[in-house]
Amino acid sequence: MPFPINGFANQALRFYSSRTNFSRADRVGGAVTAAYCCLAFSAPFAGAALVSRNYQKDGRYAKM
Repeated sequence: MPFPINGFANQALRFYSSRTNFSRADRVGGAVTAAYCCLAFSAPFAGAALVSRNYQKDGRYAKM
């Protein structure tokens, strides 16, 4: 059973499938995006680990 694809989606599919390499700006943008996501998603866990580790050593973390 064929799946109908409209012209815009077909054009986008041809554009992305014919692209063989990425430009330097694409690679830098991808690296910056990956670094930001890693930092943004790991920061809360790092903060929780810090509070957990210092909980028994320091009294000011007891209220958290």
